[in-house]
Amino acid sequence: DDPSLPAGRLKLCENCGYIHSTGGGQDPDLCEMCGSKSLKHMDNMFRMRNVATRRRDRISSDEEERLRFGYTLCTGFRFVEHGGMPSHRDTTILSSSGTELLSLKYGHGADLWRINLGWANRKSDQPDGFILNLDKGTWMKEGTLGKAEEFMEETAGTGRIERVIPYVQDRKNCLLITPSPELGLTVGQMHSLEAALKQSLQQLYQLEDNELSCEALPALGDPTSLLFYESAEGGAGVLRRITEDNDAFPKIARKALEICHFNPDTSEDLHKAPHAVENCVVACYDCLMSYGNQKFHGQLDRHSIKDLLTRLAGSSATKAPAAASRSSHLDMLRSKCDSELEKKWLDYLDARGCKLPSDAQRCIESCHTVADFFYEPNVAVYIDGPVHDYADRAQRDAGQEECLEDAGYLVLRFADWEQWSVTIDKYPAIFGGKK
Repeated sequence: DDPSLPAGRLKLCENCGYIHSTGGGQDPDLCEMCGSKSLKHMDNMFRMRNVATRRRDRISSDEEERLRFGYTLCTGFRFVEHGGMPSHRDTTILSSSGTELLSLKYGHGADLWRINLGWANRKSDQPDGFILNLDKGTWMKEGTLGKAEEFMEETAGTGRIERVIPYVQDRKNCLLITPSPELGLTVGQMHSLEAALKQSLQQLYQLEDNELSCEALPALGDPTSLLFYESAEGGAGVLRRITEDNDAFPKIARKALEICHFNPDTSEDLHKAPHAVENCVVACYDCLMSYGNQKFHGQLDRHSIKDLLTRLAGSSATKAPAAASRSSHLDMLRSKCDSELEKKWLDYLDARGCKLPSDAQRCIESCHTVADFFYEPNVAVYIDGPVHDYADRAQRDAGQEECLEDAGYLVLRFADWEQWSVTIDKYPAIFGGKK
């Protein structure tokens, strides 16, 4: 039972938790979800498909230490794509005055990664992962790390002992809730909102605790989004209903206010649950506290999210237009083209089955330029004809390109059509894998 060791690689955005392509490829160091450059490169990913255990007669002190120290776990996600187009549905929650409160992205069957980076108390200079003995299929203790590394040096190339990062992968229905940056929510408010919304969804839609899970992302930094996913097999379809029903979020917010001991009609503080004896000061097990969020109990405060929940109770939903089919999207892009060369480039992408641009002739006013094509969130594509070979035009292009890069855009230029495939293959995260 020699476990195989795949040469798995992935990039995890430390800003939003989005997972980028696994395996080889020279991807740009930009997150395709949020545009951040905070990508964490992880090699030697080891997928845990099955595990063998052996019975212990008694719990030793080693086991107690393991449970006390714990692990550094992080969660990543990636929305699936169909025909090179994103498959998530976007909804914006607006206040009664029209101000954006929340951004919702629902993905039917999004991929989730649960990654174990190592012991929570490991030294800062210690690499991620664990030592795996491929000969025996067993994990080696970190206390024997020095001996393991010596053995690795002596048996270089045998591949019998490796440091790997274990992970599990699954596909679930996911809802990503991102509060508007203008709200300026603190870490405590994010965790309080997470607990309130989870309790509200479970009570409103009559879900068991094991049917709905939620995590604050990114896992390795201050949370900026909340990822809800249906953890039960098959899913209950609740998250999809939230994005389809315009009245769903006001109902959820009203229920959350009630859970937090506030009157949803008047916002009056009721101080405690109807059956409780003692008043709730900031949080209790009848509102925000639970066994699963014990490590955040000190940050939970029902008062800190009262105003936001009140605004959400009177909010409205605006849905993004449904994604067009690939053929109609291609027709739209072709209609915007300024030259036959641009149409030829689009046809080349389509023939290879590559991901099509989000838009064409996108004006970027800050740099006084119009990109021939544009990939969300920040990739500008130019199809350069012979006119761009002239010195004055080349100088102007260079100035615009410098301005775009300083503003955080990735600029890709396609000149000689014989080299188009080279650039496309270089950026699989943008154009997709070679077909």
